[in-house]
Amino acid sequence: MGFFEILHERNVEYVLLRWWHDLPEIPEGEDMDILIKDEDRDLINDLVVFYDNGTDLKCDFYTISGSKHGSRRNIPYFQSNLAHSLVEKRILYRGAYVPSPLTYFASLAYHAVFHKGFNSGLPGFEEKQTEVEHDYTSVLKDLSMELGININITTQGIFNWLKEQNFAPADDTLAKLVELKPELGFLQKRLYSDIRGGDLIVYLVREKLLEDGLLEDFKNFLEDKYQFDIIDTRILNSEEKKTL
Repeated sequence: MGFFEILHERNVEYVLLRWWHDLPEIPEGEDMDILIKDEDRDLINDLVVFYDNGTDLKCDFYTISGSKHGSRRNIPYFQSNLAHSLVEKRILYRGAYVPSPLTYFASLAYHAVFHKGFNSGLPGFEEKQTEVEHDYTSVLKDLSMELGININITTQGIFNWLKEQNFAPADDTLAKLVELKPELGFLQKRLYSDIRGGDLIVYLVREKLLEDGLLEDFKNFLEDKYQFDIIDTRILNSEEKKTL
């Protein structure tokens, strides 16, 4: 708890994500998962080490955008709206900042689906796990009832609810999560270029290719090598370039 006192003295904006109900005790075998503002991460460099020295409590730090070594497998830990809500709506509990009830439910639901996958034990995954670390289904059911949230505690039901709250991962992020946990693939919506089917793929090329007069060569390469059908080609204006 002295660690959290120092964070408060330094005005560090953080939130302890899970397993905080029995503070100052942490369940045996659990480490502390903490979400912290990107700009505050450097304020705690002297308080932590990047390895387990066997003497103190293990702690995983995540930043809102995933910068400063604060990502999970090179992906931000939570979707941006959810991450910001967790920090902005945090509450003080037994000397540490923890999520508000609604954001706690959302973060735990997100964690169960996208981080744990079928290992969460949630119904809806084709692959079943016989031994689960935590009973996420029961915990989420109890929390949803306490909060009066009308939700079907299945993988699809949670995903739909997160989308309604603008807490679900964007399509490109979901694609990366599926690479890590293929069992999430059924949550992806397929993109079709036209009635013939097939995936829609967009290539963003650098100006150097245009300057060297290689655009047509690149298009021919895609058509000849990979049998792509080129639907459209456009040059971005200066304003459009700023958003990419």
